[in-house]
Amino acid sequence: MGKKTKFVDITKKSAGPTRRTFIVGSGAAMVAATAVSSPLILTPGKAKAAEKVVFATWGGQLQESITEAYIKPFTKETGIEVIVTGAPDIAKITAQVKAGDVETDIVEIPGSYLASGEKNGLWEPVDTKIVDRSNVLLPLFNRAMAQSYYTYAGGIGYSEERNPGDKHPSTWPEFWDVKKFPGRRGLRSRPGEMLEVALMGDGVPGSKVYPIDVDRAFKALDRIKPHVSHWIAETPKTVTLIQGNETDFTYTFNGRVYFANREGAKLGFSFKQCYIAPSWLSVVKKARNRDAAFKFMNSFLKPERQAHFAKLMTYAPTVKGADKLIPDDIKKLLPDATNPDNCVENVEWWADKNEELTKRFKEWLMV
Repeated sequence: MGKKTKFVDITKKSAGPTRRTFIVGSGAAMVAATAVSSPLILTPGKAKAAEKVVFATWGGQLQESITEAYIKPFTKETGIEVIVTGAPDIAKITAQVKAGDVETDIVEIPGSYLASGEKNGLWEPVDTKIVDRSNVLLPLFNRAMAQSYYTYAGGIGYSEERNPGDKHPSTWPEFWDVKKFPGRRGLRSRPGEMLEVALMGDGVPGSKVYPIDVDRAFKALDRIKPHVSHWIAETPKTVTLIQGNETDFTYTFNGRVYFANREGAKLGFSFKQCYIAPSWLSVVKKARNRDAAFKFMNSFLKPERQAHFAKLMTYAPTVKGADKLIPDDIKKLLPDATNPDNCVENVEWWADKNEELTKRFKEWLMV
């Protein structure tokens, strides 16, 4: 027997198919935040000193699940060291690419970040000599500069202990109805997802959100702003703030709630009106460990690993064969992009707007 993989966590800290085709990872055209700043390192017993990957993702339960489903088997299989840093910072990545001094090799990003990076030349074209896309369910999961490996649902989270039964909002118009549902709100501190949610809160059906009426979305945000106790940057806090009784209702993700409940929390999540999107992997332009990063990306497309990840986070896979490996009780908790009440992300709409709207959103938060 060879030496076992050693795991060292130095962080010390815990975005018209049928219903069935989406459950196994389909969707339509197409969350951010800082999670942990110190790296998590996996060092194999027979590490190849010359090969490593620096990977930026969103921390908390997501990072734990990625470690179990993807990083550990990848390191064991290849001997490539994986260093996990904090969440991707689009401004920092842009500056590093321009300076030619890139610290991160591969990032997990929402569609708004992806679109902005495509426009500004931040990502390497996917190397299809290394990344085998032949088993991916739908072409929309394969972009020239990115690869999707799961789809997620963003919706309303709450405490089932403090707000049982119907004592919580289940749709975004109800979230905006502070008289019927008084309480502290939590929303994300970025425009992507929040503009879409604001329009749904203002009565726009999920299937009619795009093209986004930006001014209408900001007016809706103006109305809810006095009732928002936290503008959340760190994704794990979308659930921990509820658990700590610091908010009553927050925008969070189905997988975050599921994982927290597996660990003993008593949280609820509404599937009645969700924001649904793929999450994307991109290799950063001029990455120091380019080939190793694409090997790592390729490992995310193995059916057994996506099925394992779905069982941990209830995020829907994007490759064929994973469906057969997922229990029925998990399948019913996966996102459904076929429901017209849901809003499915449109990456193209964000392509020329992310930078401008991020600036406007940050300025709006400060007023």
